[in-house]
Amino acid sequence: MRLHAQFARFLGLTLLVPPGCFTPIGTYSTWLVSRVLEASPSAEVAVEVGTGVGTLALLAAKRGAYAVGVEVSEPCLRAAKANARRNSLDGLLDFVLCDAGSCLRSSSAGLVFTNPPYLPVDSEKPEDVPVAGGSDLSIFKKMLVNAVRIAKPGAPVVYSASNLTGLSIGKILLCARTPIDEVCAYLVVRPRRR
Repeated sequence: MRLHAQFARFLGLTLLVPPGCFTPIGTYSTWLVSRVLEASPSAEVAVEVGTGVGTLALLAAKRGAYAVGVEVSEPCLRAAKANARRNSLDGLLDFVLCDAGSCLRSSSAGLVFTNPPYLPVDSEKPEDVPVAGGSDLSIFKKMLVNAVRIAKPGAPVVYSASNLTGLSIGKILLCARTPIDEVCAYLVVRPRRR
């Protein structure tokens, strides 16, 4: 069976979603983080760690931030760039190929957000990659650690996690119950230097 790219509509965006890339449609985590971003003060520079097809970075750019989306998957990154053009936002953001934000400077963004793969399982098939954070949550942890590192001191870091993740830090902002778990958006503020 051959899988084909799909088009999706999400909060006014038209998105190309290739096979193996995380779709925002029907996912509580993307919806929760997008709601938090919508209510957050706009930042001059916003970074999405693990941008996938660019959904959240595009929403940040629509709100006036210069947004940077980092992604490890080349097909997802190509889709993110195409989605920026498709939604006439390509002059407001950049996408960078790198693992979990490791290529970005520390203390460089006024807002950082991530919707990491948070299920504590290893991926067995390519379609599991967007949700499988590793049985030891190594992928989830790496993305969250880099998100906090990239944030300026005092800047907010917003991320999503499930009660199945078994690991969460920060303040719960919003939650939604799914048939199998409870997914929440969390806020962590990078400590200011002393």
